[in-house]
Amino acid sequence: MQLAGLAREIYDSVKDLPIISPHGHVDPILLLEDLPLGEPSTALIRPDHYITRLMHTHGFDYRGFKFGSTLDPEEGRSIFLEFARFLPMLAGTTVAYWLDDQFKENFLLSFEEVIASPSQAYDKISVALLSSEFTPSAILNRANVAVLATTDSYSSDITLHRKIAEMGRVKASVKPAFRPEGLFDIGSAQWLIEVERLSAAVDIEINTFSDLKAALWKSIEYFVENGAISIDISPRTFEARLLSEFILEDIFFRRVNGGVEQLSSGESEAFMANMTYLLIELACDFSLPITLHPGIIRNHHLETLESYGQDKGGDIPRHVLVTDALSEVLNRFGRSQSLKLTLFTVDETIYSRELAPLAGFYPSTYIGYPWWFIDSPQGLYRFFDAVVPQVGFYKLSGFIDDTRALLSIPTRHKMARLSEASYLAKMVEVGYLTRERAFTIALDLVTKIPRRCFSIDE
Repeated sequence: MQLAGLAREIYDSVKDLPIISPHGHVDPILLLEDLPLGEPSTALIRPDHYITRLMHTHGFDYRGFKFGSTLDPEEGRSIFLEFARFLPMLAGTTVAYWLDDQFKENFLLSFEEVIASPSQAYDKISVALLSSEFTPSAILNRANVAVLATTDSYSSDITLHRKIAEMGRVKASVKPAFRPEGLFDIGSAQWLIEVERLSAAVDIEINTFSDLKAALWKSIEYFVENGAISIDISPRTFEARLLSEFILEDIFFRRVNGGVEQLSSGESEAFMANMTYLLIELACDFSLPITLHPGIIRNHHLETLESYGQDKGGDIPRHVLVTDALSEVLNRFGRSQSLKLTLFTVDETIYSRELAPLAGFYPSTYIGYPWWFIDSPQGLYRFFDAVVPQVGFYKLSGFIDDTRALLSIPTRHKMARLSEASYLAKMVEVGYLTRERAFTIALDLVTKIPRRCFSIDE
């Protein structure tokens, strides 16, 4: 993205500031082991479902990625050559925009050079990724990452985060985020397994819904003691409604003793809505920020899920509603000083109609930046147009990179800062902001605003 004039000045004032990444999916084991990223297809292509889904839609067979196996150099080269063959079809996408920046910043290659000479590009990238300059710690330190949140279930070993800090190679403060998603869908065949995992993690026998609540409390308490930055949940909808203890115990009993077929779809959805309510209540109890990422049909293509597992690009957005769905929980907790509730969506139709009005009234409620399918310059401009006239910039979350691909972290934050600078400059041009105020907001968008939303200390 090319900027000129005031937009360039605004960007230059923030471009080198530390990155705050309060929501992402980097595996903490990578940081603890701190080995060079190694083979390019393993490091750059297979972990990034943004890339794999676009290759798949243009005809690449998922079997060709060889998920679950260690690639030898020839297999890695073969995948990379196929990747390069598909690159022209990605032109114009946000993924291509990110890739071009990563190639230039890390390997002194352009998008077009990779297309024209893929084998030579593979060799050059291979040499780089085997060097000490491309260990996770070197990448994060070079990008000036100050805060990095991982996403962790109740069965995760979050002592790893303390070990990463003690190791001292990663300058960023690496924090866990509690993600209890496996407990929400009581109609899932895996639900009982997830309950058993929670039980083992907290050493509480779970025979009733009351036991489940106690186990969740203990798990969150453990996360808070170990520096958790937030609770993160991604239910199917924004529905958050409280069921009576009698109904909850009945649903729990029938599911445990009779199986999935004992529950109606309506009961499963009601249980999920109660779990959303419960997690918001627990977030309030622990004064722990909570983020909601609903509106995604996970693993839309079942054969891909069964053959290759989750996070392979088969998740598809769906329409969502918010105002009625959160009415009950916001009436109880919406003005609590202990709650910070950030609402994310990939349904852009609700930005101005529902999210901005809710955040414009409830002190506890923030609007999450565009993510997943819409975290692009165009998506950011549409987002700002929809919400800023109602709530300004200080009830937003700040940019969320939402990635497990290490090299894409600085690229995504660079894109956000360029887009923010461009938008702020336009607001100055039309008289919405003074020049001085635009510079202040640009600074706050990468410092105070995410720190406030996620209660991150300076």
